[in-house]
Amino acid sequence: MSEALPWLLACFRKWLPFPEKWLPPESYWVGGSLRDAYLAWLRGRAEDAEAPADLDLMCAADPVGWAAGVARRLRAGFVVLDAERQIARMVLAKLTVDVGLQAGPTPEADLEQRDFTCNALALDLQREQLLDPTGGQADIRQGRMRMVHPDNLSADPVRLLRAYRQAAQLGFALDPATEEAIQERAPLLAQVAAERVRTEVVALLATGIPGLAHLQAAVAAGLLQAWLPRLQAESPGFLQAQAVWWWAETWQRQYPRTLAELAQPL
Repeated sequence: MSEALPWLLACFRKWLPFPEKWLPPESYWVGGSLRDAYLAWLRGRAEDAEAPADLDLMCAADPVGWAAGVARRLRAGFVVLDAERQIARMVLAKLTVDVGLQAGPTPEADLEQRDFTCNALALDLQREQLLDPTGGQADIRQGRMRMVHPDNLSADPVRLLRAYRQAAQLGFALDPATEEAIQERAPLLAQVAAERVRTEVVALLATGIPGLAHLQAAVAAGLLQAWLPRLQAESPGFLQAQAVWWWAETWQRQYPRTLAELAQPL
């Protein structure tokens, strides 16, 4: 059993905006909020963990019907995000709850279709177990962004760029085999809708100068060739910004506000 399990269960129950008994049978907490909670516990920030802006749930049957019923009881907003994959969203004042249908015969089969191991955790809310079929906990502990399977990257090419964006946000490094697989599939990103690519680039810029190294690596991998052909990995701007950041870190004791200003979104 994961040592983090009791704390994760306590967090979920605190953040859940309705009674736990309303949950459908065979339901699981998944997604970024679970990963971030685990990371907060790992980094010794359990006491300071803030409530997430969204919770992601997975269930074995009829997520749309269940979510619609809960939304009515809560008088919350409700929208079907993807009718084919049966994904729905409940919108409350300070929280959104997304619920989707389990893909595959087991929750483990669903997790094995996800993008990166750090995102392939699930908290079984009935059996109180943390499911980790891909080794995500070990990768989170090591600060490593690792693909679940190369075919999962090809299934949705925006994941190629998302690897660098999430690595920048989490302070992770890309696993070498994952980076190689991304480079091999870089031309696939040209098939993705422009707004999805833009969202990932803007999120990368939002990490400030520290995230520029990941943007530079994404450019070096050829991911943005179709979208920003004039942007090169050896562009002076990358090196200049990183030099400024190095000096800001070096002098942060004397000039702490400088580092804070430079950490703002670009």
